[in-house]
Amino acid sequence: MLPFAARAFPKRLTNLQTVRSTPAFAKIRNNQLQNIQRANVSYINLLTKSLGNETFAEEELIPLERVDEVYGPPKVLSPTHNILACELKFMSYSLDKIDFYADFVRKAAYSMNIPCSETIHLPMKIKKWNALKSPFVHKSAIEIFERRTYTRMLKVYDVNIDTLNKLLEYVELNTPYGLGMKSRVFEYMPLSIGKSIKISEEEQKRLEELESKLPPTREKVVLMANKISEVLSKDPKANIETVTEQVVNELHRKIEKSDKPPEKK
Repeated sequence: MLPFAARAFPKRLTNLQTVRSTPAFAKIRNNQLQNIQRANVSYINLLTKSLGNETFAEEELIPLERVDEVYGPPKVLSPTHNILACELKFMSYSLDKIDFYADFVRKAAYSMNIPCSETIHLPMKIKKWNALKSPFVHKSAIEIFERRTYTRMLKVYDVNIDTLNKLLEYVELNTPYGLGMKSRVFEYMPLSIGKSIKISEEEQKRLEELESKLPPTREKVVLMANKISEVLSKDPKANIETVTEQVVNELHRKIEKSDKPPEKK
């Protein structure tokens, strides 16, 4: 025996079994699909005419080099002469911020054709504080707080002082909050720079006075001792104190009365 639904509606059940299920999009004919596409194109043209600009921007193909400059790792330009020009130090309490900005500075140096080293990781500084959780009875319960300071360093090589100043200005201008920077610049001068320095006569006299008040050097002491022995060898009966005073006044400076040792009584 069939169930109640089958006995009540026998024809309906047989019809449902014979009908095949077809998707909704299969009922659309090809000519109807072409009409729909044409209608969409016409609507876009009407919108562009009414608004005066395109509603859908065309896709722009971006080369991979431009993407790598922003999202890729910084490129390294090897130095040619290995002459150290500057040392940059960055300090921060945030690890992500200091690493991100160090890579940013390396990319800025590469775009300016400045040789820069890789990021140097310096030791981390940890400072701790002890605080009481509560006074009186619970005084033995202590809570410890710590602060971690991360430091990174970059070395810049083979760069002119003017170009280096421009790089430092750009780096200082874009420094984010919560990050400190310290720069150490090295300037090199020629060996003949002493000849170009001019000293006035007053400064020369003051330097001579200061030099005369200074104690004699080792070479000058040897020279004075040889001079004294030479004078005494020629005249053995001469007074050694007067000879020494004459030699010192001649080679080093004039001995004043205050410099003389007290006479023995």
